[in-house]
Formats: sequence, C-alpha cells, structure tokens
Amino acid sequence: MKKRIKVQSKLSMTAVVIISAIIIAIVGVLAYILMTSNDVSYRVEGDIFGLIAMVAIFIPLWIKNAMSKEEYVSELIIDDTTLSLVYKSNKGKRIHQLNLEDIKSVKAVLFASDKITGTYSHMYCKTDVSITTKDNKISFTENSNFSLSFCAYAFLLRLISISKFLPNFKYQIYGNSDIIKKDIEQYVKFGKRLSFAKKASYDFKKYPVFLKVVLGLCIVSFIISIGFPIFLKFPFYVSAADKEYVSYIEQGYKYYQDDLYDKSIQEYDKALTFHDNDSKLYYYRALTYYYNKQYKQAKNEAEKGISCLKRKSVYDNVKHFHFSKSDIGLYTTLGNSEMKLGNYESAIKAYDYIIKKGYSKHNGIYLKRGICKYYLNDKSSALEDFYEEKQIIKEYLHEQKYTQYKDLYPMYSEKDLQNVEHWIDACK
Repeated sequence: MKKRIKVQSKLSMTAVVIISAIIIAIVGVLAYILMTSNDVSYRVEGDIFGLIAMVAIFIPLWIKNAMSKEEYVSELIIDDTTLSLVYKSNKGKRIHQLNLEDIKSVKAVLFASDKITGTYSHMYCKTDVSITTKDNKISFTENSNFSLSFCAYAFLLRLISISKFLPNFKYQIYGNSDIIKKDIEQYVKFGKRLSFAKKASYDFKKYPVFLKVVLGLCIVSFIISIGFPIFLKFPFYVSAADKEYVSYIEQGYKYYQDDLYDKSIQEYDKALTFHDNDSKLYYYRALTYYYNKQYKQAKNEAEKGISCLKRKSVYDNVKHFHFSKSDIGLYTTLGNSEMKLGNYESAIKAYDYIIKKGYSKHNGIYLKRGICKYYLNDKSSALEDFYEEKQIIKEYLHEQKYTQYKDLYPMYSEKDLQNVEHWIDACK
C-alpha cells in the first residue's frame, strides 16, 4: 500500500519565468497588431487592452508566489511502515521520513471563516497539522490562500480519506463557515461532499435581497445569452419529407442564381407538391418569374405568398431562419410586378407597406413609388419621394466614402444619384 496526497502547490521560479515569457510574447504580438493595423475594430482593441491589463496584474502575483523563501510541505507519502513529508523551497526539496510505529497521533485543525472587507466577501482557510512522535512534535501549515488550489479545504478532505492509515487521527474545525462544517461532515459520513446546488443555495441565503436580485438577473442574462443562440441553431426534428421539400427549393434557387429560370420553376413546382401554403416558396417563385419577365405570374405568386404570411414558413423553420422577413420580399416583388404591368396604384400600395415597416432604405422604394406617382400625374408628391430617395443615396455614399468597412456589393452608386436627379428635373 502506498498513497500520496498533495498538501499544497506553488509555482517554481522556472515555471513563472517560462509562463511569463510566453504570455509576454503573445501580448507583444497582439500589441504590435494593434499598433500597426488599421482594420482592428474597437471591440478587438478593448479585448487586447484587457488582456494586457490582466497580464500586468497576474505576472507580479506569480513572481511573488514563486519567490517565497519559506520551506513548505508539498505532499505526504504513506505506505505500510512509513509516513514521509516532502518539503519544498526555492532551493529544492527534501524528504523527512517517519516510522508509523513511532507516531502517537496526527491532529489537523482547520480554520475556516468568511472574511468581509467592505462589500467584498471571501473565504479564508488554513489547516494546521501536528504529528506527535515518541521523540518530538512536527507541525506544518497548509494555507490554500497562498497556493494553487480550487478547494480551500481540499487538504483536510484528503487527510480524512487516508485517516484509517494514520495513528490516532483527529480533526477539528474552527471558524464561522457553517457550510464547510456541513460539507466535511457529509464527506466523513457518506464519503461524498455536498452537491454544488446545496452549497450554492446556502451561500445565496447569506446575501442581502438587493444582491440576490442582481445576482439573479446576471444568471438569467447569462442563460439567455448562451441559450438563445443554441435555441436558434438547435437541430429540432425535421421529417424526411420536409428535408426533400427544402432541397427542391435550394436547387431551384441555385438555378435562379445561374439565370436558368425555367429549371428553377420546375424545382419549385416539385416543392409545391409538399407544401402549398409556404410564403417563402411563393416568394422565390415570384422572384424567379419577375426576373424571367413574366410579370403577371410574378404578381400572382407574390399575392399567394402574402396570403400565407400568417402561417409559419416550413422552409424557415427547417433552416432556422427565425427572423426572416418574407413579407418585405413579397411586397417588394408585388410592387415591382405591378409597376411593370402599369398598375401604378396597386404598386404604390405595396411600396407604402414597405415604407411603413421601416425598410425603405437601400431598396430604391421611394424612387419606385415616385415614378408610379409621376405616371399618375401626381408630380408634387412624386417630387417629395425623389428628394427622399436622393437624401438616402447621398447619406449612403457619404458613409461609404469615410468608413473603413465598405460594402462588398454597394447598394448605390453615383449613377443612381444621377438617375434620381433626372426624375427630379422631369417633375419641375
């Protein structure tokens, strides 16, 4: 039988130097990128500065930890006949061996308390161990606040786990931390500790009402921030039929992108045999007919799609497009089709819907509505729309001129501005 239990750990100076050198090198590279690149966003700059600040705080702590000259017990080794204490310092390590038959008793005293400094509360723990032999008494202290440990009283739990091998082992607990006492009692009786939920609920009771509310809000915010994106991407059950339905739409859209409109409609026809009440399918059909210059069919498909808007799109559900705006695409295609057919009043109604929904920018909606009004001989109202469109284009071009994040496919160009000027002149 041979068992080793860790007492406490501290970083060696060599480890501190290596870790510090690596981190400083990484931070140096990030700082260089920050200083030389013009494409780094403000958010990334903030992340880099935060990392530099963190390193500036932790490296001195690591060095302070490693420069401790005091000798400490790092681990205990017990076998059938001996108990060995492994001492470490910045000069090296030594082993002090004791015969079990010479040990009269082993006593551990845990001091555990919640220290409050202003509004800040933290756990203070240390364990004093005394080993009484026939000839003398050996004492050492494990202080988790100055060692690398995730549990402040883990050493005492390890001692308890091998207590049957230690002669006359006893332990005592002092301090005001009742939860630690209950946790150790649970471990002694059942060999397992309190659950995280029980310890958390106990700690939660100590907080004032205001902090409970703030902590609760933080937890809820965290759950939402993590859970909501998972919800959007979670692979809900999709039937084989719906998968086939979506595959026809996607293939049809690929043909549409390649200007193969007849083949695109054939694929959409296949999809229509699965679901004839999906607004997204009708939108794609309307779009394809429109660009194939079949404006009457495009108008009919857009109207069918609008009549299905109250139902949830099967395509959007399968593809997890929870915030897809099919109505804007349908009304835009409807308005454009009505305009091509010369039904200007109907086109204006469709464009009115889009403007009321707040999607008038970067779609040329004001220009199109203005043209419809112009052909209805309502030139004064048309002029207002043209001026509105002109302002939108000017703001967009100005933004694109001075921003470092330019659109890959610009919405407007100087040619669009000249076109609007042409219509303005036509109204005067």
